[in-house]
Amino acid sequence: MQHTFKALIFSGMLLFIGCGDGTTPTNNQSIEDALDTDKPKIKLEGADKIQITLGTTNISESGYSAYDEADGDLTSAIKRENNIDFTKVGEYKVTYTVEDTDGNKDTKYRYVTIVNPVGFSGSDNTNNLGNSVVPYYNNGQNYQGSAPEIKLLRNEREFNGPLYLGLGAEYDIAYSATDFEDGNLGQIVNITGANFDSNKAGTYTVTYSVTDSNKNSVSKSLTVIVGSSSTWNTATPTGLDGFISWYSSECGQTFNKALYNESTGRYNGTISCSSKNLSYVDLEPMSVFSSINSIDLSNNNLEDIDFTPLQNTYVVQKIILTSNNLSNIDFSPLYNLHNINELWLDKNNFNYTLEEREALYSGFNNKSFIIYF
Repeated sequence: MQHTFKALIFSGMLLFIGCGDGTTPTNNQSIEDALDTDKPKIKLEGADKIQITLGTTNISESGYSAYDEADGDLTSAIKRENNIDFTKVGEYKVTYTVEDTDGNKDTKYRYVTIVNPVGFSGSDNTNNLGNSVVPYYNNGQNYQGSAPEIKLLRNEREFNGPLYLGLGAEYDIAYSATDFEDGNLGQIVNITGANFDSNKAGTYTVTYSVTDSNKNSVSKSLTVIVGSSSTWNTATPTGLDGFISWYSSECGQTFNKALYNESTGRYNGTISCSSKNLSYVDLEPMSVFSSINSIDLSNNNLEDIDFTPLQNTYVVQKIILTSNNLSNIDFSPLYNLHNINELWLDKNNFNYTLEEREALYSGFNNKSFIIYF
C-alpha cells in the first residue's frame, strides 16, 4: 500500500495527516502503526487436509509462503509447529504463524489424519475379521499385514555376507524368520542352494524364503565363496578377487593394487573397515596376504573378533581396535606376528589389571611394540 502525507502547521503544532486510506492514529497507536494496518498473509500450497497411513514417518506437503505489503517476503519468518505422533492413529494439526515488523500476525492450519493400514479396524486390536491380534504398530516399521522378516546369523550376530569358507569347512549360518502377526516362522522357511559341495572351490548362492498367513513373501540370499587354504595363502587371482569383493561390500573400500606384490603376497597399505557400524567382522579374506601394513577396525560396534585367520600371516605392523565394545579377546593367534609395532585397544570395555596387561604384552614375540589401553 502506498501512503501520501500532508503537513499542516496549526497552533504551533506539526500534524501529519495520511491521505488516501483514511487512517488516523488512536490513543494507543503510533502514527506508523496507524498507517500500516495490513496484516501479513500466509499461503499454504496444496491441500490443507492430508491423510496418511500408520507407519508413515513424515508428511508430504506442497509448501507455504508469507507476504506483507510493507515487509515483503516473510516466508523465512514463518514458524511451523505440530503435535503429530506418527505412532498413533488420530487427527493432528500443523500450525503456521508469521509476524511482521509492526507486530501484525497471521496463522494458518493444515490438518493431518493418520489412519490404520488396510485390513485393520482400529484401536481395539482386532483385524477386519474380528479376530484379536497383536498391537498394530511397532517402531514405525511393522503393522498388521506387513511382510515377514528374515535374518541371517553367524556367531549369534546378524550377518549379510559374503561368507568365505576354506575348502571342506562347515557352513555355519543360522537364521530366523518372524512376522508381526504370525510370530516365529522359522519352521517354514524354505532354503535352496545350501547343499553345495564345500570340498569344491567356487562361488555359491544360498536363498532363504518364507510366506506369512497374509501371503506376503520375502527372501534373502547369501553369497558363499569356497576356496582351499592354499588358494588363500598363495594369493591366486581367485583368492585376491574374493578379498576385493569382501573389501568392497563389507568395508566400502576400493583395494589399492599398486600397494600389492602378487609374487610375495605382501600388501604395503592399510586395510580399513573403520566407522562402518559393524557388529561382526570375518577376517578370513585377509588371510590371502602374507603381510599387511596395518588393519583398522576402529569406530564400530565389535564385541568379539576371531584372529585365527591371521595366525599364518607373517607381518601385521599395526592393528587398530579403538572405539568398539570389546572386553575379552583371544589375541594368541597374533603372538607369532613379526614386527608388530602397535596394538590399539583404547576406548573399549577392557578392564585389565596391571598383571593382565603385562601377561598380554609378554605373549607377543616382538618386545619393542606398544599396546595402547
